[in-house]
Amino acid sequence: MSTVSNKLITVALNISEWKANKKDKRITQQVAHQHGTPQEAARVYKSLLPMSSALDKVHQQSGAIRTLYYRRTVPWEYGQNVFKASAYLDFANEMRPMIAQWKQLVKEFLAVYPQQRIDAAMILNGMYDPADYPEPEEMERKFDLTLRFRPLPEAGHIVIEAAEEAQSEAAEAATRELRAELEAGIRAQYGDAMNSVWKRLYETAKHAHDRLSDPNARFHDSLIENARELVGLLPSLNIANDQTMNDLAAQLKASLCTHSPEVLRQPGVTRAETARAMADIMSKMGAFYSA
Repeated sequence: MSTVSNKLITVALNISEWKANKKDKRITQQVAHQHGTPQEAARVYKSLLPMSSALDKVHQQSGAIRTLYYRRTVPWEYGQNVFKASAYLDFANEMRPMIAQWKQLVKEFLAVYPQQRIDAAMILNGMYDPADYPEPEEMERKFDLTLRFRPLPEAGHIVIEAAEEAQSEAAEAATRELRAELEAGIRAQYGDAMNSVWKRLYETAKHAHDRLSDPNARFHDSLIENARELVGLLPSLNIANDQTMNDLAAQLKASLCTHSPEVLRQPGVTRAETARAMADIMSKMGAFYSA
């Protein structure tokens, strides 16, 4: 396992931001009373800054960053994903400008927040409650984004030291036992992580097969674009260096990815052959992956 794990990096993305929505207990009570229903049957949430395009842009950028994070990494354990160390520069070069843009958008929102809080009083009218709005200096602390990288720890580096010489044999035995347990856990994590990558590959092939096998079915250009993107990412996502995955990725590239959407939209030999190639990929995966 160490020959693989020492080439992997774990990464954790944490984004905190002000959501600008809150349950309005008073309006919820009024709605429940009006309709003669328990308060638990309906909850009324209000948008605290309903006209804030500046805050919307922050939220949209947060979503784009999360999408990139999950697209370029593989789930590992709670709060952490993993990818090959060889892909670090590509990952960082794509992520850094997006994070810089996020920070700039936060600054732009903070600059207009005091006025937008005043505007909200007029827009929300009777639903406005000044207690819902943090002060500007407090609002700044509501936003934070961190991306933390760590090398993947290896079980072989774990050593239990004995407090006394007489306990040395017991400590060595405990070290071996703990290492074996940790290695088993890492192997299980590799299996779960690789399964998520296999799922991406299978769903890409299946979606293409479903559309192309029906000569009358329409599809968007993203069918091909997403496949090409996945083929480009698989070398960094294939954390177990699985040769079968490499072979199937090559087959996907040589069939679906080589054609333009315009060519594949035309009924005929190329479309039918590409559909069969997708079926072949799914068939080969069937021996070890269940959708």
